[in-house]
Amino acid sequence: QGGCMAIEDGYQLAVELEKACKKSNESKTPIDIVSALKSYERARRLRVAVIHGLARSAAVVASTYKAYLGVGLGPLSFLTKFRIPHPGRVG
Repeated sequence: QGGCMAIEDGYQLAVELEKACKKSNESKTPIDIVSALKSYERARRLRVAVIHGLARSAAVVASTYKAYLGVGLGPLSFLTKFRIPHPGRVG
């Protein structure tokens, strides 16, 4: 997901900076970079939060329940007896 998100971020940043440049040219004022960055943040916030939440959930499920499923570890299957929790989970 990281590579895809970086490409999306770059595209959205380019869109917002282009809008700021056009607005600057039309109004004959300096480019408002701060507003462009705020617009970029607003545009990306929801998507980033969703992807972050889904990735975290997938990591928790994979690391928490895989030991109980007992599949997919091959020669490392002995690790299932340790029931090692996900490092991001407490309790």
